[in-house]
Amino acid sequence: MSVHRTMAKLLVFCLMFGSAAAFWYLLRQSPPESTYSGSDSTWYAEAARRIDSLRKGWITIEVRDMQGRPLTGASVRLQMQRHAFIFGSAVSAQLLTGTDSTSARYRERVRQLFNRVTLENDLKWGPGSSKHHGIIVLRHFVHWTGYARSTFLSVAMRWYGDMSGRTTLCAITQRSQNVTAPRCECICRKKMTAVGDRVVEWDAINHIAAGGSRRLDQLYSPSFWLELLRLADSLRVPGQRLFVNEGRILITDRRNRRAAYYEVLRYLTEHEAPFDGIGMMGHFTPQTLTAPRRLWAILDSFAVFNRPILITEFDVRFGRQGEHYRLSPQEEALQAAYTRDFLTAMFSHPAVEGIILWGFWEGRHWYPSAALYRQDWSIKPNGRVWENLVFRQWWTDTTATTDARGRVLLRGFKGAYQLTVTYGALRHQESFSLTDSAVTRRVVFDASR
Repeated sequence: MSVHRTMAKLLVFCLMFGSAAAFWYLLRQSPPESTYSGSDSTWYAEAARRIDSLRKGWITIEVRDMQGRPLTGASVRLQMQRHAFIFGSAVSAQLLTGTDSTSARYRERVRQLFNRVTLENDLKWGPGSSKHHGIIVLRHFVHWTGYARSTFLSVAMRWYGDMSGRTTLCAITQRSQNVTAPRCECICRKKMTAVGDRVVEWDAINHIAAGGSRRLDQLYSPSFWLELLRLADSLRVPGQRLFVNEGRILITDRRNRRAAYYEVLRYLTEHEAPFDGIGMMGHFTPQTLTAPRRLWAILDSFAVFNRPILITEFDVRFGRQGEHYRLSPQEEALQAAYTRDFLTAMFSHPAVEGIILWGFWEGRHWYPSAALYRQDWSIKPNGRVWENLVFRQWWTDTTATTDARGRVLLRGFKGAYQLTVTYGALRHQESFSLTDSAVTRRVVFDASR
């Protein structure tokens, strides 16, 4: 809440209820200050060592003539095109496909900043039939589990009928309303086949551990999740991966869902459920920021399931949902510092394969305060952190010259590259990928010409 808005409301409360009531109102409206103090230099040094080991590999370029003799002094240019690690964001299909200038700018920033995208709401049942003009989509959910309230079954049936709500729990409707399995399968098939292979991953079950004692697996049986995953598995196209997803895993809060999520994952693993990865949301407020070493420890505990972990929804937010909250310089600095530490902690952990922001532009963000760019597209401090880490500090773009053996040996970040080799008037260009610990590319020139 901004200072001016708080003072205005405080004045109204003083006039209406007296100073004592106003004091208690102000106390309730002002959340405690963040206690996050960042990390020490030893952690940053350890993270840098991990990143060098996990995220980089050796690139060898050999340049020879037609007779196999090494060519010394050839110029080698390595330009990284895309990270192997996932750096993505939730995006709006409306803006991706729009024809106005705002949409054009939005699309250009998406191309520049991210190698994967999630359609935030456009694959939920209502707008799920949208055409996305060939854009490859990383993920969104097939089943949103929610949890069982007393009125859940009737609500689920109504949403099932018009497919306009968030819940896609056809299995609940099948059990409670005697809907046949073929019809249930048809509903899920419509969603998964409507976009085909343009979606490369699905959150097969979203919020799988939410709800406490009212969770759906407890209302029916633990095999409930197995049925949903097996159904999704039967409907996916070749190459698609299935994830389960949950929030409140990485935050510092007594209401976290770590234990519940761990038990669900343990059950699924023991029963050989068909899922390929573990999704963890990362919605933080100033009061729930978790220190990097603690983040590593949490990730270590879930790495025992031997599946990749994807951070599916990351943001550091202030204010309320939808509120255009104006951050103070101190709040912007805290947001940027934690963005730096969180990205570094995730990039340096072996179980993590990517980070998805839950929006990046203030003009289209569920919590505008969390955006990297303001409404006028000016960059915020957390946006500078993203650009500096992803495209400068963790990016390879270099030039070298072949040695007496006609070789260049470089260490680069894993990802897609463009290689350009020049020897006198001769020029060679190709694309390749570094996905393992090392790769070798051989270039042969007809030096007699």
